[in-house]
Amino acid sequence: MAATALRDRVPSRIPTVAPEIDTIDEIDFDDVPELLDTLKDHELVKDAMRILAEGNLQDYSKQAKEQMKSLEADSMHEYMDVGRTLSVLDLHKEVQSTDSQLATMSNMLQGFQSEMSTLSDQIQTLLDASVSMKAKLENREQVEVALHNITHHVTIDEELINGVCNGEVSENYVKYLVKLDKVSSWIRSTKAISSDEVRAISEVEPLVAMLQSKAVERIREFLLTKVSSLQRPNTNIPIMQQTFLRYKKFFEALMEYNVDVGVEIKTRYVEIVSNIFSAQFKTYLNGLLKCKPDDATRYDLLGLADASRSRSAGLFALGDRYSLVSEIVAHIAASSDHDAPTKSVSSLSQSMALPPSGGSPAHSMNNSPRKPGHSRSNSQSGAVVTEEKPTTTNSPPIGPNPIILAAASDHKKYNFEWIFHSMQLVLLDTVSSEILFQREFFTFDLFQQVFANVIAAAEEMLDSYLGSTYDCVAILLMIILVERDLRVMSHRGVPSLDPYLARCTNKLLTRLLHLIDANVQSLKGAKPQDMITVFDVRPHVVTRRYAELVVAVNVLCSKMENHISASRIIAKMKLLCAQTKDLLLRISSLELDEIKRSVFLINNYDLILGVLKERSIEMAPEAADFGEMFDVEVISCVELELALYFGKMITFVKKKTQQPDLKVTAEVINGFVKEFSTQWKEVLKKISGDMMTLFSNFTTGGRVLQKTFAQLVLYYKRFEDLVKNNYKELFSRISADFVPISAMTYEMKQYTSALNF
Repeated sequence: MAATALRDRVPSRIPTVAPEIDTIDEIDFDDVPELLDTLKDHELVKDAMRILAEGNLQDYSKQAKEQMKSLEADSMHEYMDVGRTLSVLDLHKEVQSTDSQLATMSNMLQGFQSEMSTLSDQIQTLLDASVSMKAKLENREQVEVALHNITHHVTIDEELINGVCNGEVSENYVKYLVKLDKVSSWIRSTKAISSDEVRAISEVEPLVAMLQSKAVERIREFLLTKVSSLQRPNTNIPIMQQTFLRYKKFFEALMEYNVDVGVEIKTRYVEIVSNIFSAQFKTYLNGLLKCKPDDATRYDLLGLADASRSRSAGLFALGDRYSLVSEIVAHIAASSDHDAPTKSVSSLSQSMALPPSGGSPAHSMNNSPRKPGHSRSNSQSGAVVTEEKPTTTNSPPIGPNPIILAAASDHKKYNFEWIFHSMQLVLLDTVSSEILFQREFFTFDLFQQVFANVIAAAEEMLDSYLGSTYDCVAILLMIILVERDLRVMSHRGVPSLDPYLARCTNKLLTRLLHLIDANVQSLKGAKPQDMITVFDVRPHVVTRRYAELVVAVNVLCSKMENHISASRIIAKMKLLCAQTKDLLLRISSLELDEIKRSVFLINNYDLILGVLKERSIEMAPEAADFGEMFDVEVISCVELELALYFGKMITFVKKKTQQPDLKVTAEVINGFVKEFSTQWKEVLKKISGDMMTLFSNFTTGGRVLQKTFAQLVLYYKRFEDLVKNNYKELFSRISADFVPISAMTYEMKQYTSALNF
């Protein structure tokens, strides 16, 4: 108890057992200040600090010793207690018994450990045996698979041998090629991945090579026979090509087993098909050319006066030739729906090739394309079919066309753009069908080899036409046709014709620009006296042809997709516009009568503007140019007409307005008033007669008449005001002689009321 009490009084930071210290130097006093500061509130520390403060250390030391002795005595008495000693002895015996039991258990565990060690060795032995057995099993399975693979691939049964050597070469022959190809492919792949020689491969490889050689021999003979059959008369090439596609595997086998034989088949096919297409296409072109009218010549230029050698009737007019543009739009729409790259592309060689056989000759106003839904005769069977939309046909892409034959027999002629349109449709559909077949059968196209002669013939016909024609409208329509063809072939995914079409566009555009320049030069070099025999105020024939050409060029250029080319054409037309205006001025100068000269120009300008307005192209550059000149010339004509009857009075008004100090006698002024008051009604009648007879356009004549009357009223009102302001005394005497404005306007309405504007 005393020991316990003593421990309780010792601070937790002070160790209960002091370490052994040999010398005082070993004592570390560094922590003393910190400990004192920490324990300053402890009771013992307070007592110690108090004693130190009082300085009575010896008494405190003596007192502490006495307390220690008292505590020691109490502690010894406590430990000498008998009951407690017996408890300690019992605890000792229990500890000894526990030690004995633990020793026994230790011996048992050591024996168990020894037995477990033996079992572990046995398990490891079994595990090693299991791993070894598994490896053996896997090796045996791999060997079994490898042997099965080898035996499966290198085994060539009697059926395969008999099939390759003796079987009929047909669609069923493909299955033998597939089996042979599997064996050949396995041999190649095995030899590629293994450097060791496989005995089975070395034994069967000669047999495989022999079978391949035999297959090549038989396939070569079969395909050459099939290709040669294309030369038979009236052979339907698209149908034959569809048959060829069933033997696509044959050509693949040739290219794999013997490339030279495959190239031989390809070369033979190209030779035969190229000759067939070339011959049929040339025959087709000859048939088309029988429907071609005489070409427009240099005598059809705007500025040439030899009308006897010209066939320009309808040449410059767009008219119903614009229907070809509608045909183009319809064909593009049909291409979007039906001309996607497929195994068979619609052949339109016998539909939409030319206007209907009952149509009018070339340059007529009725050259419109065939409408969907009409009937035609099939060239192969003579059956009548209804064309609702482009569909796959069994007729050859290039061949006799009943429309052409009928047109040629009836001696009908069609504008060249329709002939070109027919040629292009046949060419596009034939190339599309052939290229799609080649891609599927040969896996690549042979366009250049097959169609070189066809393209050359097409370009030759185009070059021949362009070298002689002077028909600008036809060339413009053909440019739009070629743009259509580019879009169609792009949609079909067949760009093979792109170089040809690009050359066509370049040739057509070059020729068109040259023809516009030629027309410019013809107008520039035209002699006015050769253009007319007797001067006539009605529009000149050149004006009509020019206006129709302007309409055609502007309408068709708006349909062109190549805006750069269109802008080049429009720029050339500006030069033609300038020369046309210059020629009209030179022709008008042949007439001495100024009024007739002015009326001639107005009539010509009015014709051009009227044609442009009729086709709703008032925004064309030519419309602005000629509209401005028309307005200027109308003002000039009005002034000339009024000057003819009241020139002196009008001259006085103009001079007096510009020169207020101008002196004119009263007699002169009075003469002006009396002359007007006595003649004005008769003058109105003459002016009305002149305006309505000189102008070829009744509406234009009426408007010029109105402007003339309005200008006369304006001049007369200004004259009256000048007299009133500058000659007041005279005006007071003669004011009654002035004609009232209301009377003038009333009389003028008698002539203009019948005009409906």
